[in-house]
Amino acid sequence: MSRLTGEVNPLVRFAREPGVDRVDSEPPILFLELRCLSPMKLNIAVVLLTLGLVAASTADQARSTIDEIHMRATVQDVVLLADFSGKVIPVDFDPRFALTVRIESVGPAATNFTVGAVVAFAIHSPSLLFGEEAKKGKTYDLSVQREIRHGKTKYFGLKVEKVQTAPVVSSARTPYQ
Repeated sequence: MSRLTGEVNPLVRFAREPGVDRVDSEPPILFLELRCLSPMKLNIAVVLLTLGLVAASTADQARSTIDEIHMRATVQDVVLLADFSGKVIPVDFDPRFALTVRIESVGPAATNFTVGAVVAFAIHSPSLLFGEEAKKGKTYDLSVQREIRHGKTKYFGLKVEKVQTAPVVSSARTPYQ
C-alpha cells in the first residue's frame, strides 16, 4: 500500500532496506540503461557495440591462419586405425583407417612433412579418399589444409589431387586429312 495514495499494487516488491517501502516492478537492464538514452544516443550505442563485436571477431581471425600444403607421397600401408600403433595426424571428422605414406616432395615447407619422412594420417575411408583401393607403392599427389590458431596446429581436408593429362594425339594420318 502506498503511503501517499493508499492504493495497493500487487506488482510492487518491497525492499529490504529500512525506510524504503517499495522498489520498481520493472527489472533494470544490466549493462546499459538504454531506457534513459535518446533515440540518437541509442543508435550511437548500438553502432559502437556492433563495431566492438566486429573488432573482436576480426582480432580472433587474425590469430588464425589457414594454408594448404601440397605433397607427393608414396603409400606404404593402409590399416584399420584400431590395429595401428604409433602417432597419427588426424585429418578427418571420423577417422577409421591409418594411411602411412613416405613424403617424396612437399610445398610449401612444413615441419611435420619433410622429404623422406614417413607420416601416418588418420582418415575416414581409403575408398573415399582415393576413389579406389589405395595401392601400396603407388605415388599420389596429396593436399591437406593446415590451420594454426593460438599456437596449435590442426590438419584437415586431406585429398588426392586429380592430375590433368592432355589427350593423346596420334601422329598417324587419318583418311580425312
